[in-house]
Amino acid sequence: MKELQKNIRTFDVSNVRAVHGSAPDALSGLPSPDGVFIGGSGGRLVSIIGRVLRCIRANGHIVVNCVTLETLSSAVAVFKKARIGYTVTQVQLSGLDTDRPPAIFRAENPVYVLQACAPGK
Repeated sequence: MKELQKNIRTFDVSNVRAVHGSAPDALSGLPSPDGVFIGGSGGRLVSIIGRVLRCIRANGHIVVNCVTLETLSSAVAVFKKARIGYTVTQVQLSGLDTDRPPAIFRAENPVYVLQACAPGK
């Protein structure tokens, strides 16, 4: 939360508000969003996406970052059940490890980025 508040000040943005709490409960009382980014769902992904689908504006964008295949599978199942199209992109980075020769790139775990567009209401 502190990093988000720091970034809001650093980048002088007026359209971002930090909300302390856990989703989906922390979403109550907020205005209908145009876009939602979900990551680190704490095992509540299905209920978070369900709440988002009920409150997001027509044609709003939903992005879910998934580290595990189980999370990806759960998210895909929710969108399939709701008959909402989606795309999935895998992103994987490597960092150069120069601590000991030879210098070698060490792979990080991949992240799956699921993107969907809420239907027009």
